[in-house]
Amino acid sequence: MRGRPQHWFRVFAPGKWAARSPRKESILTTQFSQFPISPALLARLNANKFTTPTPVQAGAIPPALEGRDVLATAQTGTGKTLSFLIPIVEMIEKTESRGTKAGASALVLLPTRELAMQVEKVYRAIRPNQANMVALVVGGMAEGPQLDTIRRGARLIVATPGRLEDYIKRHLVRLDQVKILVFDEVDRMLDMGFQPAIARICAELPQKRQTLCYSATLEGAVREVAQRYLTNPVRIEIGSVSKPAENVELRTFEVDQNKKTGVARAPADGGAGKLPGLCTHQARRGPACTAPHAVGPCNSADPWRPHAVAAQLRAQGLL
Repeated sequence: MRGRPQHWFRVFAPGKWAARSPRKESILTTQFSQFPISPALLARLNANKFTTPTPVQAGAIPPALEGRDVLATAQTGTGKTLSFLIPIVEMIEKTESRGTKAGASALVLLPTRELAMQVEKVYRAIRPNQANMVALVVGGMAEGPQLDTIRRGARLIVATPGRLEDYIKRHLVRLDQVKILVFDEVDRMLDMGFQPAIARICAELPQKRQTLCYSATLEGAVREVAQRYLTNPVRIEIGSVSKPAENVELRTFEVDQNKKTGVARAPADGGAGKLPGLCTHQARRGPACTAPHAVGPCNSADPWRPHAVAAQLRAQGLL
């Protein structure tokens, strides 16, 4: 349609999506009000100023609402969270209206605690009256509140693979009612060595389920996961599928344990600038730490200073 912005997604041939060329189908930028979602959910989206979907949302939400599996490649910051939370919330509220017994009916797996906390925050925003029905299952936080929420019948579990696998081994969580499984940033999970944990978690899930998979790239290991766990997925492609963002350079330094600090202090470019500093001092050093390699002073609650590092990367045009 002339004058309307378009984006593209790809639908692969049933049963042979990894081996054959896909066909392209257009997605017209639309409004959340045009999706087949409940008026109550739409009102909550509007209250949070979610009105116009991003390309990945416009591509992924319609087939997800139809119960299709989805394989989407998109960079971080493209709106992936809502693209899977809207179908999850719609499904949960429909099952609740039918009086389905309490228990986890959706599972979101992510590589890090920080990403899991972001997803939990968005879920609480669009389901404020049922905010206690999401269980955050991550390491580095007390188990008690997480397990209490699960026992109370949390409808959604947002988890990192390591902690969830631990709960499964200890018989502290059941996943036999899960209807929607989400892999978010699956490429990062694989890079972090979570593939065995993912396999053990998926063994606890019903074979008949819907699976939504999101990745920044579509390289070998990601394709293997998609082939194993997705069935005839709708393929959403936003940006590059074979490499990460072009303005990010990855360097690897192999050094002895006692030389790490020196490498972190070293110039990144023959004197042109220093590497973004990470303070590796222990949290007990707290705010008193003023080490020259740190980006700002240490914070006892956040000794790795991720926000400061991110700010420096943005200032350098890398984020």
